[in-house]
Amino acid sequence: MRSESSSGEVDVHPSQVQQDNRLSWKGLLAHGRHVGVLFFGFLLVAVCLTLGVRILSTSSIKGVVNAPILLIQAPIDGTVITDDIKAGNTINQGDILFLLENARLDKTQEDQIRSALEQTRAEISGLTIQLEGYAALKSELEARLLTHLETNTGYLSQKIAESQSNLQKAQNAQEQAAREFKRQMELAKKGIDSQQAYEAARLKNDEAVSDILSLTASLKRNTLELQASTKGVLLDGYSGAPYAQQRLDEVALRIAEVSGRLADASRKDTALEAQLRESEKLNKKLSSATLVSPSLCLVQSIRVTKGSDVVKGTVLCELVDCAKSYVEATIPEKRFDKVKVGDPAKIYLYGSANYISGFVSSVRGAGANNGNNPELYAARISKTTPDSMIVSVSFSLRDAMEVFGSANQVGRTARVVLHKVN
Repeated sequence: MRSESSSGEVDVHPSQVQQDNRLSWKGLLAHGRHVGVLFFGFLLVAVCLTLGVRILSTSSIKGVVNAPILLIQAPIDGTVITDDIKAGNTINQGDILFLLENARLDKTQEDQIRSALEQTRAEISGLTIQLEGYAALKSELEARLLTHLETNTGYLSQKIAESQSNLQKAQNAQEQAAREFKRQMELAKKGIDSQQAYEAARLKNDEAVSDILSLTASLKRNTLELQASTKGVLLDGYSGAPYAQQRLDEVALRIAEVSGRLADASRKDTALEAQLRESEKLNKKLSSATLVSPSLCLVQSIRVTKGSDVVKGTVLCELVDCAKSYVEATIPEKRFDKVKVGDPAKIYLYGSANYISGFVSSVRGAGANNGNNPELYAARISKTTPDSMIVSVSFSLRDAMEVFGSANQVGRTARVVLHKVN
């Protein structure tokens, strides 16, 4: 309560002072709250701006780890003789899946080729023996003919020498007969000697000339025959072709004939041998088969057991190809142009705080036909709407093994953080 004094001053009651002080503190506190609210507001705006920039540069989407399914088919008809793998097993590249054997394989064609090859080789053996016999006979006949030629050459040389000697004698005798005939002719002209002596002298001279002509022809014939014999030729009509020469001609014809047949048989042998190798290779391929894992895989299902009879093309088992694992996720299609193939990404698996790096390998609309049979993939995106697109993110199998401890992550839920590239 206030009171005014005589001097004009106003007296204030102590209770009033205390009330005024309380009002002053309340004002200050109210003012401070307003300032704090404003400061917090400014701080919140700054944080939102920072997060907004980050939100604009990254995008987190939910997906699933997927991988293709491999259908392992029987390459041949046969029987399954091993079934060591079990559904759910993880197998490495090169591990044996199945062994197949075909005990009922038809090898008729191979047997026919082998029989024909054996007959051809028997024919070659016979022809070779026959050719060797003809070659031996030829050598024998050539040796006999050479001996004959050498003997004939010596004989002709001797005959030539005798003919030359006889010719010389005949020439001498003819010269003497010619002188005697000339003398008798002069005596006959003078009438000193008789006509009979003249005729005898003339006849003797004519005989001497005839002997010279005969011996000259014989010498010439022997000389020609000797020249031919020296060259290995026997002139027909002189000494005649011996039996050895005739047989040599026959043997030469036989050798040519057998050589031709042997060459044909050898070519046939080569062709049959090549056919047999191909047939054996094919039958070996068809008689048994070892099927191995093409990569690091998970055995999803097995459709046969040991002892099962299968035909070529029968599906033996289904494998999930873990080596080709990738993450498949959906994102609103309105952001289709914002995601590019090759964009970097981080992949988190639910239940793990670690991540591995990857990259966008494909982007397609939900309604696009990707050409893949959905039955040949191990997982499927749970929710796909007409206004969404599908993003595939590839990653390194080695990174998955190092970070997550296993290469088999197929079917696990994943969170993909896409980093947009400006």
